[in-house]
Amino acid sequence: MAIHCQLLFSTILYCLVFISSIIVISTISYAKKSFTKCYLYLNKESGSTSALSCDLNLYVSGAATAYGLVMAIYHGYGTVVASRDSHIGRTMWVMPWLLLNGFVMVLMFICACVYSLGLHITCTEVSKAVKTGCSSEISAFLSTAVAEGAVWVSVALWVCLIGIEGIRLKRNRRAISREVYVDPTTSDVVSIGNVVSTA
Repeated sequence: MAIHCQLLFSTILYCLVFISSIIVISTISYAKKSFTKCYLYLNKESGSTSALSCDLNLYVSGAATAYGLVMAIYHGYGTVVASRDSHIGRTMWVMPWLLLNGFVMVLMFICACVYSLGLHITCTEVSKAVKTGCSSEISAFLSTAVAEGAVWVSVALWVCLIGIEGIRLKRNRRAISREVYVDPTTSDVVSIGNVVSTA
């Protein structure tokens, strides 16, 4: 009973993506509630911000959470089944998940850039107005730093998932091409004189 290592690593990475997305959602929600509005791209003159930047991160992280959970279950099940039957790991779908992971990684990267830039602008504006600025002494700003770290960790995890799925795709294609087997008794490869009549 051998464990399919790539499926196991994919399962672990999807679980970590699920956890990091939960952290992003909870910390952004806590900080948004503490400030009573979206705190990204805060301008001290107008004092208002668009809720779109916070909501974008929340919704994309929510979708990544659901997708990560479903894929962790799928790959976990595949790991268990592949430990009993070794060819299962090579016959599982790889290309659709590789493409979908690439799309999610691009979305998470955009969200991470939006979040980091918005937090930087807010902290620059707040530091001009208030001496404490974005210090870690204020719990709401501490949660924004945790959310920023978690969103970048999530991007790194998606990059790792794309890498491991790419390796799996390459290895599966190589293994399948080696396994091509032609039965020598099939009628299209046997000499016509040796074919048994079925009539």
